Amino acid sequence: DGVVKYLFILGEKEGKEIAIVWREYEDSWTEEDFKKDKEFIIKELDPVLNTGWTPHIVYVNGQSVLTPKLGEHLVEIRYIEPEFRRLMEG
Repeated sequence: DGVVKYLFILGEKEGKEIAIVWREYEDSWTEEDFKKDKEFIIKELDPVLNTGWTPHIVYVNGQSVLTPKLGEHLVEIRYIEPEFRRLMEG
């Protein structure tokens, strides 16, 4: 149906502000789909950023074209799956 569902979780761990973005995506996404995805994530986090709360780290599931420049802020982008795998194996 073309509708992508997103879940945003905001929090803090070990003194660092963290945003987690979980969304449904398809392996068939085009470059344009990923561009729209990036724009939507930035737009959704922008009101949060404007409150003075700025994530140090943004976790995202699956493939993404997010870059460290999140609007006017620089963040660290991490992918959920490798982190999860590392924690499960560790």
